[in-house]
Amino acid sequence: MNYIFYRNVKNLFKRLSQLILLTLCIGILVSFYSCITAPKPLDVNTKSFQDIKEPPYLKVVLTATLNQESFPLSVNSSFSITEHNKDAPILTNGSIANVYITPSPKGLMFGNTLIPHNDFDVWPDNDGAIAVNGRSYHGGLWVHALPENKLAFCNIIDMETYLQSVVGSELTPSYPLQALIAQAIAARTYGLFEIKSAKISGRWFDLRDDTGSQAYNGISSETVKTIEAVEQSRGVILIYNDGLFKAFYHSTCGGYTESVKDIFNEPEIPPLKGRKCNYCEISKFYEWNTALSKGDVTQMLLNAKLIPAGSVSRIEITATLPSGRANVLKLHLAGGKTAEKSVSAAEFRAALGATYLKSTYFVVEDLGNAFRFYGRGYGHGAGMCQMGAVGMAESAISAIDILQYYYPFSQMVKIY
Repeated sequence: MNYIFYRNVKNLFKRLSQLILLTLCIGILVSFYSCITAPKPLDVNTKSFQDIKEPPYLKVVLTATLNQESFPLSVNSSFSITEHNKDAPILTNGSIANVYITPSPKGLMFGNTLIPHNDFDVWPDNDGAIAVNGRSYHGGLWVHALPENKLAFCNIIDMETYLQSVVGSELTPSYPLQALIAQAIAARTYGLFEIKSAKISGRWFDLRDDTGSQAYNGISSETVKTIEAVEQSRGVILIYNDGLFKAFYHSTCGGYTESVKDIFNEPEIPPLKGRKCNYCEISKFYEWNTALSKGDVTQMLLNAKLIPAGSVSRIEITATLPSGRANVLKLHLAGGKTAEKSVSAAEFRAALGATYLKSTYFVVEDLGNAFRFYGRGYGHGAGMCQMGAVGMAESAISAIDILQYYYPFSQMVKIY
């Protein structure tokens, strides 16, 4: 009897030991997996960012004003005008509507008033807003004279306020919050990289307000959710090897993202390598097709100066990227001195426009008098797939995991 009791107790302890050991192993594996896939933002200042203690200000060029000879401005509150980057006002005024600013030999005309400077800043009072081309903006406005009596307006705005609009301009604000947070962090990283790039290159602005940088529609794109997404991620950016990188993103990858080296001929780093994406099938641009007459295609290519003369009779894809995206096309021409011309798929897409070619992820069918393009995805294909991020968020995947998926081996840091 004592022997049976002893044996039962011994077996019980043995099983308990095995269960404890199994639990410890599972815990170690979970911890290891979490470290790889879901690192928490680190509240640190790396050497690269010790000089950033608060949200930096950006100069965002409003592309509708770029190289204009005259452009109207409205301000819905009292305001002051200062020399660019100076504090002392040189003019104060009440609210204005559609006052035209025009370059002159002695400076800039503000309506009928001469401002004897080639650059000046407009600062609304009491949280007022400026309005340009039908859009309202927080912050100030830099009026910048360009050569040949042209001008441009730049919105001067702090990073966090800027992002509240960018998130709503780049994504539909009703999308899941975790997708909006991922977008805010990617856009903040991209914005800081462009500030640094502008300083190094001497570029007079930091970013554009369109897809040449990041879409930015001003106050109209701010919502409660975009503001929450920015506030929850305040100061958080992505880095690689303690340095900034250009956190590219695009609408829909169509199943695979592409290496930044293949898309933009930039140095390849692990966070910007291509990878499979299983989440963007929810996008209306996941698959698409469009038909264009051969005459229209020819005219678009002539306008873009991609072909010297003649008409396009056949399009052949001669090289593809690892994802399957077209890389090089051979255009077969008739009626000209040149029989064929090789062009990059990116140049070809730019000539036809994104309205017709959503991406370079396409194949071509010859219809006789027309070409039909069957494609997948929307955008250049590098970095984060925005609709993939939305799909992941709809599957209850966190912003941290989304960013680690699309920018692997990057690290999150909170810099202010």
